[in-house]
Amino acid sequence: MSSYFAYTRVSTEKQGEGVSLVEQRAAIQALAARMGVEITRWFEERQTAAKKGRPVFGEMMRLLRSGRADGLLMHRIDRSARNLRDWVAVGDLADDGIDVRFVIDQVDLNTRGGRITADIQAVIAADYVRNLREESLKGIYGRYKQGLLPLPAPIGYLDCGGGKPKEIDPLKGPLVEEAFELYATGEYSLESLRQKMHERGLRNTRDGPITKNNIAHILRNRFYAGTLVYKRTGELFDGQHAALVTKKLFETVQGRLNRKAVKGISKHNFLYRRLLRCALCSRFMVGERQKGRVYYRCHNRACETTTVREDVLESHIQQRLRSIKLDDELVDEIVREAESLVQAEKRESETNRRTQAASLAKAKSQLSSLTAAFVSREIDQLSYDVTKADLIERIEALDGTDGKPEADLLDEVRSVLELFRSAQLSYESGDRESKLDTVKSTCSNLTVARREPSVELRNPFRRAASSSCVLSGAPDRGGSRTLCPKQLARLAIDEAIRREEERRQNDDL
Repeated sequence: MSSYFAYTRVSTEKQGEGVSLVEQRAAIQALAARMGVEITRWFEERQTAAKKGRPVFGEMMRLLRSGRADGLLMHRIDRSARNLRDWVAVGDLADDGIDVRFVIDQVDLNTRGGRITADIQAVIAADYVRNLREESLKGIYGRYKQGLLPLPAPIGYLDCGGGKPKEIDPLKGPLVEEAFELYATGEYSLESLRQKMHERGLRNTRDGPITKNNIAHILRNRFYAGTLVYKRTGELFDGQHAALVTKKLFETVQGRLNRKAVKGISKHNFLYRRLLRCALCSRFMVGERQKGRVYYRCHNRACETTTVREDVLESHIQQRLRSIKLDDELVDEIVREAESLVQAEKRESETNRRTQAASLAKAKSQLSSLTAAFVSREIDQLSYDVTKADLIERIEALDGTDGKPEADLLDEVRSVLELFRSAQLSYESGDRESKLDTVKSTCSNLTVARREPSVELRNPFRRAASSSCVLSGAPDRGGSRTLCPKQLARLAIDEAIRREEERRQNDDL
C-alpha cells in the first residue's frame, strides 16, 4: 500500500481551537480511503500561508523531497499555499513524481490542463491575500487619522475596546511619567533607570520585570507625548488619548538619548557638582570630603588652582546675594514697569500667534493631502519623501515656537523680581534644593582662581548690584531712580524669556 503524508492548516492559534482542523482531517481521511492509500504521517500547522517560512510546511517538503512518502494529501489549494513561491515548491513535487492530491480542488497536476487550473486557483488565492492586506492597511490608516492606535496599549495605558482611545493606567501611567522626568535630569543611564523603575514597581505589559529594551522603547515612543506615528509613511497624527508627558519633556529626553549624554553617576552628590569651574583651565572642580569638610579640587596637575572649601564658596555667594536686595517699594515699581512693557507688545505678539497658527494649520493640511496623493499613487516615492520631509520640518518648527502668553510671561517676570526680595533669605535659611535653585536662578558663573572664589550674577541682578538702585538696601531718591526701574524691568523680561528658552532647549544643556 502506498504511503502518503497529510497536511492541514489554519491561519491562527484561535482558529486551531475550532472545528476547521477536525473537518480537514476527516475529509482527507475519506479521500485516502477512496484511493486505498495509507497516511503514514500527519502535519498540522497553525500559521498563515501568506508568507513563506512556515516551519511545519518546510519540514514536510524536505521529507517528501528525500523520498519518505509516495504522495501528499491536502484539503484544498489555498491550504497549501497563499504565496506563489510555496506554490512553485508544491508544483516541483509533482514534477519529481510525487502524487499531490486535494480533497476539494480535484485537479490532476500531472496533466497540462490540470496544472493550468491549479495555477489559476493559486494566483487567485495569492491575490486574495494581497487584497485583504490592502483593505486592512486602509482600515489601520483610517484609525491613525482618527487619532486612535489600532495596536495593543503600550506600558502605562489601558485598552478600552475597538474605536476608543487608550486610557492612562492609574498604576503604571504615573511611573512612566516619572521615568521620563528622571531620565531628563541626565543623572540616569538606561540601566540605572531600569533598576530605579523596577524598584518603584513598574512592570511590562504582562506584569513581568521591566527590561532595558522596555525602557528604551518607552523613552522613544511619541505616543506618550500624545502623537501617533504611522510607520509606513512616517506621518504624524494627534492622538485622542491623554498624553503622559509634554512635548517639551519628550524632546528633552530625545536629545539626551541621541547624544548618550549620561557618562556615569557620581558616588557623592555634592551641592555645587558641575556648577563650579576653575577660572584658569575651565575644568569643573571635583567635590571631595576630607575630615568632615567638603572641598572642590581642580584635577589639572598643571593648573595653579588647587582647592576651595565649600563654606568659603558659600560665604562669597551670600555676600553677592546681599548686594542685590531691593526694598518692596522699588520692586513693586519695577513690576509695574514690566507689566507696561509686556502690554505694549501684546498686539504684535497676538498677530504673530495668529499668523503662526494659520501657517501651522496650512502645513498640516498639505501633509495630509500629500499622504492621500501618495496612497492613491498620484505622486512617486521620491517626490513624496522630499515634500514630506520639508513639511514635517516646517510643522515641527512652527509647533515648537508657540508664543508665550502674556500672563505666563508676567508670572515669570514676577518670579525673577521676587528674587530681589527673597534670594538672600532663601539661600541662607533654605534646604539643599532651595539653595541650589537660588544659585541657578541668580548666578551665571561660579569660578575659582587659585584659591579665590568668584560669583558672577545674571542680569538683572548684576545690573542692580552695580547700580545706584542699591544703597544699603534703600533706593536712591535722585534722578537715577526714574531710569533704573525701566532698565531693570527690561532686563527682568529678558531673563524671563531666557528661562523659557532654556526650558525649551533643555536637551542642549
